[in-house]
Amino acid sequence: MIQSLEFYQGGGCIMFQVLLSHPDAILEDFETLECIAWEALLVDECQNSRVSKHLKLLKRLSSSFRLLLLSGHLKDNIAEYLNLLSFLDLGTDGNLGCIMKSDSVGVIGTLALLKERLSQNLAYDRKRDSSKFLEYWVPVQLSNVQLEQYCATLISNAIPLCSCSKIDLVGALGNILISTRKCCDHPYLVDESLQSSLTRGLPVTEYLDIGVNASGKLLVLDKILQMIQNQGLRVLILFQVCDIYSFRFAYSAFCSSFRSQGLQADIIG
Repeated sequence: MIQSLEFYQGGGCIMFQVLLSHPDAILEDFETLECIAWEALLVDECQNSRVSKHLKLLKRLSSSFRLLLLSGHLKDNIAEYLNLLSFLDLGTDGNLGCIMKSDSVGVIGTLALLKERLSQNLAYDRKRDSSKFLEYWVPVQLSNVQLEQYCATLISNAIPLCSCSKIDLVGALGNILISTRKCCDHPYLVDESLQSSLTRGLPVTEYLDIGVNASGKLLVLDKILQMIQNQGLRVLILFQVCDIYSFRFAYSAFCSSFRSQGLQADIIG
């Protein structure tokens, strides 16, 4: 759902940053969106026919940078590969066209050629030569608040954890796993009242920093964003939302690093 079309900066000038939306919603407002000069177009689930069928239309959006994201394998279908390459503006060069028209290449040779061309422009399979994009897994230390909450969860559930039974009839182990995972994301997700106790007697202006410092993940993210800002770079954060709390905390971490610029933004879900 598109909740906001315009993002504003301090001087009142429109500064459109990021729009995340389902293709169907894009199509409904396509005439409006077509007038915007986009800095980048990223299409997820492009191997899904419900998405790939719209690529020809999405290509009409003005942008000098396009990226396709895959969550599965593509079918060995020449038409599908041509559709993706056309969106990336990689399927219309003379060399590729001549080779495809040559009878000596054949279907297998043509498909191999298309695969090779597409593999160089996909963030996919983590192959060294398949993309210019690198993925890193960063180990993060739990904050003191998270560590206390994590230990308290294990201690309070000592009986089911020490049980010799191989069957969890009441689902206690599943609940423990969910609680510890939430704790590792942010302690507020486990105990909403924790925010009140941590911020008691403190000015409202400090609430954001306290919330960020309470989570090891958000603290690292906040530091990374500060470094990106200092280098004059831009960043796009993609993440899965399990509930409104996790969204707001990630969103707050982003704002904490860029608040000095006076950016104003709306939540797009």
